[in-house]
Amino acid sequence: VNAGTFVQSEAYRSSWTPLRTVEYYELELHHTTGATGRVDDVSVPYAEDIVLFAQPGQRRQSFGVFTTDYIRFECADDAFRAAYLDSLALQMAPVDTDRRSAHFRAASDIYLTGGPFRALEACGHILTLIAELNQTQSVRPCARTADMARARRYIRTHYAEPLTLAQMAAQIPLSATHFWAQFKAAYGCTPTELLQRTR
Repeated sequence: VNAGTFVQSEAYRSSWTPLRTVEYYELELHHTTGATGRVDDVSVPYAEDIVLFAQPGQRRQSFGVFTTDYIRFECADDAFRAAYLDSLALQMAPVDTDRRSAHFRAASDIYLTGGPFRALEACGHILTLIAELNQTQSVRPCARTADMARARRYIRTHYAEPLTLAQMAAQIPLSATHFWAQFKAAYGCTPTELLQRTR
């Protein structure tokens, strides 16, 4: 198990990183929007609050500057891999971002502080993340990823106000119906569901 926070170098603001082969399972929770990655020739936008999952043997590279929390781990259990890892999507939108962030931070803290039960504690957080991600709908990368992230931040910032769907959609701007559909496709929940959970 290896975990921490990674900040992509300014050197790759306008060029691709070298292509690398993934050695371990990689979970990344992105904190910025605007960079892009490639996993096995599939283009993936790096967007705030989106989890990226890469598997051993895949080829990866990134373009742009970004910040992400990461967990890298091995799995020797073939039955577990087949049941819970092989079916995970490349990108997923966590419904409860604060909870997911807490698991990433805890795994990182455990890795950095060490201790006799470090591996066992970190595995507990990884297993919880994997269980939750298996219940999450996959994200379909769309041209409005940055807009959806901005709308999500707006909802989280203004949750105490009496927000309507039309007011949320006006932040993009999109029609309420189109905004609802784009948001649901990006995050697996409607803007109203996110607002209710945040409240």
